[in-house]
Amino acid sequence: MLRFFAFCGRQRKVVVLGLAVGFSVWMLALKGSDKLRLATVVSTTLLQGGQRAFSWPIHLMYLQRENERLRRRATQLFVENSILKKAQHENKRLRDLLRFEKMSDFRLVPAEVIGWSGDRTVNSIVINVGQHGGIERNMPVITPDGLVGKVYRVTPRAAVVQLLLDPNCRVSAIVQRSRVLGIMEWERGARCLLRNVPIRNDVAEGDTVVSSGMGGVFPKGLMLGYVSAVRGTEWQLFKEIALVPAVDFTHLEEVFVLINADRERFSAGDRSAANSIDVH
Repeated sequence: MLRFFAFCGRQRKVVVLGLAVGFSVWMLALKGSDKLRLATVVSTTLLQGGQRAFSWPIHLMYLQRENERLRRRATQLFVENSILKKAQHENKRLRDLLRFEKMSDFRLVPAEVIGWSGDRTVNSIVINVGQHGGIERNMPVITPDGLVGKVYRVTPRAAVVQLLLDPNCRVSAIVQRSRVLGIMEWERGARCLLRNVPIRNDVAEGDTVVSSGMGGVFPKGLMLGYVSAVRGTEWQLFKEIALVPAVDFTHLEEVFVLINADRERFSAGDRSAANSIDVH
């Protein structure tokens, strides 16, 4: 077999000529109807092959365009999905805040964080709402996650908020599960602690800590954080309780100032009384 192929390779012209002569003789021997049928089959096959050969680049270009369109659509859907997730998160956050507002005597004033305060003595941020928005000193500031701090200084159009990160910002706190009282404060070594808790009081890791409302500044029930560690021996008077704050202070973008609705009504009543006295 190898010798035969080798011979055909050496005598290509003779082989091709022989095949052509043989095919011609076979064609002459065919009847007219057989010749027509053969011509039809050959022409159809050639046309189909040519059509496929010429349409393949067009088909490839169409697939490329379709693939590009689908990629653009997938990117668009990804962006839309991200926007919807963000809107869903914001919707839940605002619903929670609205629920808090309905359950309390406080009105929520939204504000944007426009920078960190340049005051080196106080760990604070600056918000874009001030006296014109009804903001006063010592008003609580929150996010949907929990307590941020309190208003430290006010200007007509802005305010400085002292953060819980500041060692001088202390909050009267209570453990939700066991109702144990303590004082939440930050050490200068960047540790958040719950202090003044007697050694025999029931506090465990994972407990939720909220404001107790006993300090006179922060209302009751504001989220503060979670107990991450409890240390102490029976020879000590107080436990050493570490907290993880509920608020991520590294990503503060918008906050809400709590304004006491009763104070607003009382102030409005005073203004109305003063106006009536002026009139009469």
